[in-house]
Amino acid sequence: MQHVRAGLVAALFATAAMASGPDATTARASVVATDLANQSTVVFCDERAPGQVAKVRAAWTEWRQRNDVEAVTRRTDPAWIEKVRQSVVSNESALHAKMAERGAPDVVCAALPAAWREAGMDMRARYPLAYAEAASPSTAPQGVSASGTVFTVAQLQRHYATGSLDERRSRLRAPLFVKGTAVKRGDRWFLVQDDGTWVARLSIAPGFSLAAHEGREIVLAGTLNELPSTVAFLQDGRVVADPSRLVAATGSDADWLVRKGVPLDRVRTKPGGGVGSGDIEAVLFSGKAAMLLLDDGWLYDRPGAPPPSDLDVKASRDLEPQYWHRWKSAGGGKYLVRRADARGRLSEDWKPVTGMWRVKPWPDGPSIEGGFAKSDFYGSIATGGTYTKQVWFFKRDGRFSSLGFSQSGAGSMAAMNGFTAGQTTVRDTKGSQTSGFASGGGVTVSNQRAGGDGAGNRGTYTVDRYALELHFDNGQVARVFSFPWDDKRTSAWINDAAYLEDK
Repeated sequence: MQHVRAGLVAALFATAAMASGPDATTARASVVATDLANQSTVVFCDERAPGQVAKVRAAWTEWRQRNDVEAVTRRTDPAWIEKVRQSVVSNESALHAKMAERGAPDVVCAALPAAWREAGMDMRARYPLAYAEAASPSTAPQGVSASGTVFTVAQLQRHYATGSLDERRSRLRAPLFVKGTAVKRGDRWFLVQDDGTWVARLSIAPGFSLAAHEGREIVLAGTLNELPSTVAFLQDGRVVADPSRLVAATGSDADWLVRKGVPLDRVRTKPGGGVGSGDIEAVLFSGKAAMLLLDDGWLYDRPGAPPPSDLDVKASRDLEPQYWHRWKSAGGGKYLVRRADARGRLSEDWKPVTGMWRVKPWPDGPSIEGGFAKSDFYGSIATGGTYTKQVWFFKRDGRFSSLGFSQSGAGSMAAMNGFTAGQTTVRDTKGSQTSGFASGGGVTVSNQRAGGDGAGNRGTYTVDRYALELHFDNGQVARVFSFPWDDKRTSAWINDAAYLEDK
């Protein structure tokens, strides 16, 4: 969806005649412009993809609540709002034509909810000045006492996610009580359910500060106007001062909790003290993930797994059973699997493993030669983003070096507002060098800095089948899961990332 959103939103924002300079007025106008652009996409889906419009409209509403668009709009000059609105309306036909060029309307519209949850559509992160005067209240509303049924956070998600759509909607706007722990994420407060092992998929956003209750279990009262997805935005929220008359909701919340990952060092043993070579049936690879098949019929697929030779199987089976599944051969190099859920419970049905192939280990010793690179882009052309590239170089004499490069920019929308910025960082065997600039309102600022001696980007290496051990010149040592994933050894899996030959 990134290419759809990047092209579409860039076009939408190009229609908005904004003031130049990264000030609060421009920031608020940018939030409003984004909202009006999103509204235009809803109109498109209403006309061209009626089967998707309910989900699109709900996602747009959630995005508006998550970004406090109404609060920002109230603090935006009406003249600016009208100017942007007229620009969007006058160009709506052309904008909808650009959307149609992106593909079938049903496909384009179905991708919008996910696009609105991407980091680039977080208005607080993009335009913090827009919220300087539109922040949530700094203190919680006065507490209340009440009687009724109180849900855990997971039970509340179950309450609004089970039954027909009409049944679920009928529960909206009814008074509710929910208990959880008050935590702060970034600059926002949430009520969560987290016992250290299990955490609810849902979080409750009360819309006011919970600083006086941070880290404590409390009960909130309020209502919901929209069905929640990953966040429930509480309306008219209050802290329940005396919850003693509340009765706990019945029914298990187990299926609405997910197991938290454990630190990798808790499932590692000493190098070479884990799975032996003779215990490995196969390592399967998809281009994005790896699976370890043991000859006792168990399969392990934790992202970021340690090398098999360093895996403490017993600790892993006890602490992270969600990554352990049963496998059996289907003949011809094919496999079937019964997958485990978050609690380690195996499914009843055997399903084929698809899109994966067997890979071979590295030959022992300093046997890698060549360069391996991967690159990524985060963000969008419109809202700005960062391009990164990481390259590893290996020689048969046992030496290695690495090169890291990143370049970020403010994006085309900021440029439309008269503001540009960028930063480039290079990390190599000589150290790190960073240069950056920002320009707006007729003023340009630039800076450069360098540091380090590059010892953290070079050293010696050895390989032991699926384990790559790196001894950096700064004294650090790392052992990571690694293997070549083509017969010519021009592609490599290194520490949970796929690298291709650097040409």
